[in-house]
Order: sequence, then C-alpha cells, then structure tokens
Amino acid sequence: MYHTITFPTLVLQYLNLPKTRLWQEKVRSIFAFCALVPRIRVRGMLIPQLAVTAGKSGVLTKIDPLWGQDCEAVQLQALPSSDNLASLVAIQDEIEATAQLELRRIPAEALHCTILTLLHPTAQFDRGKFDIWNEYAERWTAAFLDVVADTFSFELTFDRIICSEMAIIVTAPELPVLQMLREKLANAVDYKGWHPNPPDIAHITLFRYAAEGPIPAIRSSGSLPFDMPVPRMRLIKESVYPTLQHQIVGEVVLA
Repeated sequence: MYHTITFPTLVLQYLNLPKTRLWQEKVRSIFAFCALVPRIRVRGMLIPQLAVTAGKSGVLTKIDPLWGQDCEAVQLQALPSSDNLASLVAIQDEIEATAQLELRRIPAEALHCTILTLLHPTAQFDRGKFDIWNEYAERWTAAFLDVVADTFSFELTFDRIICSEMAIIVTAPELPVLQMLREKLANAVDYKGWHPNPPDIAHITLFRYAAEGPIPAIRSSGSLPFDMPVPRMRLIKESVYPTLQHQIVGEVVLA
C-alpha cells in the first residue's frame, strides 16, 4: 500500500535548479526526510529500498556519445566485493527485465565506484593524457600512499537507485571520510598547478542509455541496501569508455 504526498512547490523547484552544492544539499535533505517515512511515493521517487529522481516532465534521456569510444583516462576506483557484485548484477537483471527503454548495461567486470578521476576522458591538456600519466605516475602514486597512510578502510552503504538523464546509478551517502580522502587525493594530483575536481557523490553506474525517451521509473527491491567495504583502491588506465577496456597500473591500500 503506497501513500501519495505532495511536497511544497518551493521544494520541488530545487529539483529543477542547476546542480550546485545548494541543489545537492536540498535533494539530500529531501531523501533524508523520505527515508524516515516508510513506503512513500513522491513524483517518481519510491522509498525505501528505492529512489527514482523526480525528473521534469518532458525531459528525455540522453545517449552517451562516449560509450564504446577510445579514450585516455586515469582513475582511482573502489571495487565491489563478490557479494556486492552479485547484488549489483541482480539489480541490473531486474531493471533490464522491466525497462521499456533500450539500455547499455555496464558489464559486471567494469562495475566500480570512482574515488577520483585523475585524468578525465574529455579533459584537454597540452599533451596526451597517457603521456602525462607516464611522467607523473611515480610521483602521484607516492603522494597517494602518503595520503592513505592515516586513512582507515571504511564501508559505503548503497541504498538508492537514481535515474538521471544520463544514467541509472546506485548511490551511497558520501561519508566525511570519503570526502576528505577525495580532497586529499585531488590535491596530490598536480599538473602544472592544475588539480582534478573530486566527485561529490558516491555511486556505481549500472546503465547508460542507448536511446532517447522518458526518464525511467525503476522499481527494484531485495538487493538494497548493501555495504561495500573499501579497504583498497585500484589505479586504472582506461582506454575504452566507460572502463570497457582498461589496464590496472597500481593499487593503493588504506591503513
């Protein structure tokens, strides 16, 4: 039995604002409120064990032009455990079985949570990104080891599914330890005074879209929530987006 409620117009307007930090804080506060009330349906959001973004009427999904394309990128990633992977694959199976829109499924071996993108696939520099990595790899990796020397392993609790214009993802609250780790790692990546911007969301991408259409209203239960331990991170060089082909070039183990 589901109950329908309507948030004040002012609150719903936050969902249509540019995705600034204010927007993120307001959306998080909405999710936090919803989590306190069992089984609430709010304009496309279903709580608990499920959250679907409240997309604007008429907004369509977008086809990712980078999918399957050659690229140069370097990332620090946290990997799901075997149990986590089973949960993620189960969620993908559920979504794929009911989706009315053509989806591009992230292969199980490519599922990950990005801790930091050192060199983004679309970033432009004065030279090739793999050339930059080859020159700076030893220096940056040593700096990462200094950062994690006093950072203990932690767990991320993935508890929501979010459908956006670009992808279908599962998310976890971004813990203070993760925020601090990302900021320190980003500061350690210094290329002629440039530093990458750390992400501000903990997520694992499940699908991207192969066609335009209404943003899906996905329903899934049973496999969420799950806790993903983060005892280490892998360094990868990505050559086909999104991590469809990659080379593991290192590992950073937390304290």
